[in-house]
Amino acid sequence: MSRILAGLCAAAGIAAAQTAELRKQGDAIEAFAGPGTPVEHRVRLLEGQFFYAQISGVRVSMETLDPLRQAVVSDGRTSYLAAGRPGEYTLLVRNASSTRQSYRITVLAWRDALPGDRQRLEAIGTLTAGYREAERATALSRKAALVHYDSARAMFRELGDSGYEARTLQAKANVHTAAGDTAAALQTLDEAIGLYRAVRDEGGEAAARVSAALMHAARSEYSKAFEYYQAALDSRTRRGDRRGEAEVLRNMAIAHASAKRFQLAHRMYADALDRFRLAGDRYQEAVTLVQIGELYLRLGDYVQAETYAAQALPLHRADGNKTAEVHVLTNLGEVEAAKGNHRAALDRYNAAIRIATESGLGWQHANTQGLAAVSEEALGRLTRAETLFRQSLEPMRSHGNREGASWLLTRLGLLELERGRTAESARYLDEALTLAGGLPNREIEAMAVTAQARLARKRGDRAGAKKLAERAIEIVESIRARVESKELRATFLATRADWFEFYVALLAEDNDAGAAYRAAERSRARSLVEMLIEREGKAEMRSPEEPRLDASTALVEYFIGPYGAWVFVKSGAGVQMRRVSPANAFVARVREIRALMEKPGRAQWAAFARASHELYQMCLAPIEGMIAAKKNLVVVADGPLHFVPFEALLTLEPGAGKPAFALRKWNIVYAPSASAFAAMQRKRVGTAEIEWVAFGNPEGDLPGAGEEVGQIARLFSAKRTEVFLGRRVTKQSVLAAASTGARRVHFAMHGAFRDGPRAVSGLVLANGDLLSPLDVLGSSWNADLVVLSACETALGPHLRGEGLQGMTRAFLYAGASSVAATLWPVDDAATRLLMTDFYRRVLSGSAPGDSLRSAKLSLLDSLPHAHPYYWAAFVLTTAT
Repeated sequence: MSRILAGLCAAAGIAAAQTAELRKQGDAIEAFAGPGTPVEHRVRLLEGQFFYAQISGVRVSMETLDPLRQAVVSDGRTSYLAAGRPGEYTLLVRNASSTRQSYRITVLAWRDALPGDRQRLEAIGTLTAGYREAERATALSRKAALVHYDSARAMFRELGDSGYEARTLQAKANVHTAAGDTAAALQTLDEAIGLYRAVRDEGGEAAARVSAALMHAARSEYSKAFEYYQAALDSRTRRGDRRGEAEVLRNMAIAHASAKRFQLAHRMYADALDRFRLAGDRYQEAVTLVQIGELYLRLGDYVQAETYAAQALPLHRADGNKTAEVHVLTNLGEVEAAKGNHRAALDRYNAAIRIATESGLGWQHANTQGLAAVSEEALGRLTRAETLFRQSLEPMRSHGNREGASWLLTRLGLLELERGRTAESARYLDEALTLAGGLPNREIEAMAVTAQARLARKRGDRAGAKKLAERAIEIVESIRARVESKELRATFLATRADWFEFYVALLAEDNDAGAAYRAAERSRARSLVEMLIEREGKAEMRSPEEPRLDASTALVEYFIGPYGAWVFVKSGAGVQMRRVSPANAFVARVREIRALMEKPGRAQWAAFARASHELYQMCLAPIEGMIAAKKNLVVVADGPLHFVPFEALLTLEPGAGKPAFALRKWNIVYAPSASAFAAMQRKRVGTAEIEWVAFGNPEGDLPGAGEEVGQIARLFSAKRTEVFLGRRVTKQSVLAAASTGARRVHFAMHGAFRDGPRAVSGLVLANGDLLSPLDVLGSSWNADLVVLSACETALGPHLRGEGLQGMTRAFLYAGASSVAATLWPVDDAATRLLMTDFYRRVLSGSAPGDSLRSAKLSLLDSLPHAHPYYWAAFVLTTAT
């Protein structure tokens, strides 16, 4: 036996001096395999000897050849044979990558054959036949694979070989997973885990747990998924399997991303990436880079998505991994498509399709073809789009990929609907819905149902369309309920806003104002409302809340979507509704007004006045009869209207005399939604001993901000104020002040706002530190009023339905009853005057909304600061 092991070591290039270490079952050797040329290890066996060895490594496999160079049945990872003839057997190690890979061969048994060994070989042959059928990845071959696996399992059970029975069950679970039957996969994996535990195969048990975790994550059962992942991670740690730890962490990152826990996902991806790099595993490094890029793609950060994909591409090319190269090029195409660059996207997609075709990758580029079809459709090339959709559909069907096939059928159905071919559309959509039924990813079903609703609308079946749209929303709501982080539910719903928008449009087109308004509220600022309700210790919102509105107040809520735009007016008379201009008209006018608003002067006045009145005609003129007698307006903005102050709109055409700003006609305040306004109304007025706490000029470059704080401080009793200036304005001092529960809090400093895919907002503290919305969300501000007297503090990342995700929203959640913030960079001198006047009126007993309006009117009537640039930037979100 030692002589044979010595031959094995010599073939591996290991010094003969190590031979003494390989004398018993469990001995192992380690070697390297270069790209292209297999490595051969020769083993001389006597007739009737039994040999069992296993290989481990990345992208390596092991084949066994008998003395006649005929292949012995093998699964690619083991050599398991009873020698039928004496002679030299060959262990052929192949490296599937183009870079040098390490591997380890462990001898698990080497002895005289026992009676059960030949039965075991037959069982392994049946198991291997199942593997080969499963690899063909067609619906028919998967059924054949299950038959082989069931036969193999029965053989292993008869032999009492629980270890191989567990491996067979794990393979069977993989087939159930590929067919979309996660329930059967989970049941099978649980059986495998029990068997692995019985034979104390900790590695096998950990691998099965990872597979089960993936299934639970696919079903959005994240708590259960993380239980399995943690158990697998603990097992890998106990065994000192660093690469295994990294693989589990990467899988956990995927699940966290699916659960919308993006920060945790990124942290775990980064951890896994570091571990793979430390191990010198370039292949797994490249895979992880691709997945991090995909995470950023989902988040809409296309710069980072492209950066990570670009890092992975040369690694996969160097490794010769054509499948991965196709995947990365497809991701880069998705990045371009998401940015609206469909021609550039097609360049990437077509390159991926060409490589897949030349490399004989079969159906693996079908998904790329489907995505290319979407870009062709966006460019108006419908015939080309249809061809690609069909080319992608056939392999999806033949390989039993129900999710992919359903998505493609839905796209084809919508394409036919766009052409007016309703019968063809119905045929595609019916099949799409049939395939989507029972899939773990119920969004595929919701897509098909929404498409059928659009078809029903086209056919004039409005009742059927509404019923289908309601069903789609119920599916979305059921998925959303599984997203465990309420904060991250906002992102989830924003990316599915189209389904709510279609439903609202259906109701609005039927002039059902009340139902359309309630449907709009279901999609508006939901995560904020739920967090506000949670702070009160109440159950989650089940239906939109109704705010209290006195006779002098109307709530004006806008709903702007791809299917139309409407404004709802809620008052004592109920809910009324009017159709308003389409979204693109609002975008153009708001962009023009903001550009002119930030450039005060006579030269720009005429253009500003014209644009301002035109926007008034679009926004408020359609409902003028409903609000003319009201004193107070609570505006719930949507889309581009978040970025313009309604009080700066001109109610009359510009002409001689004073400009007729809406500010003169109404006291206008803002709310994230009607339900949020209702929740905010329930907040109690603070009774803290500290009346006012202020933070000013932390970097010393805004002397006007320091003067502003000083002037306002003199309005309050010195014993009941706290003032922090300059270097004292640290994050620690700000958050410590929050715990005092001051009634009013004032910030006078630089604001930070960057728009785009990586948008960020906050307040710049001493030493350049940033007080971010996340910092505020993690603290408690039981304040009646928070004033953010800095540049662009009302801005933040915009999410459809949720609105601006900036400092205003953060302070509202953290306990503030009213938040005053700015829409653009403010003038130092004008702001000091406005804020001092505002606080003087607040201290006289006037409500914040009335006080801010009066202070603005004072500036408007003063010649130096009459332009709305000086007074309109401050907007108040309040329930008082």
